[in-house]
Amino acid sequence: MVLGTCVYHVAHMSFRQVLQAAGQNTELGTYTQAIYDAREIAMARLQYECQQVNGDGVVGVTVSEDDWIWGEHAVEFFCMGTAVSRLRPDARPVNPTMTMPLTD
Repeated sequence: MVLGTCVYHVAHMSFRQVLQAAGQNTELGTYTQAIYDAREIAMARLQYECQQVNGDGVVGVTVSEDDWIWGEHAVEFFCMGTAVSRLRPDARPVNPTMTMPLTD
């Protein structure tokens, strides 16, 4: 099992920025970029842990995003997966096929 996490401070908007965005349907660029950065840092840490255990890849990755009360304007990305390695050095990955369940 390998883990990656990142707690990131998301800067709040200034009063002037709030007034400019009032009544408009606009993207919050600073917030969006902070979310992307936090997720990428958590995933990079997951990959680093995989390398530390000599894994070739990570499967079954789950990524969760949480906002904590103790960290105002903070977001946490937590990802967890299973590091896997090849049985033989000459083994090639199998091309996956999409499967869909037929039940509800």
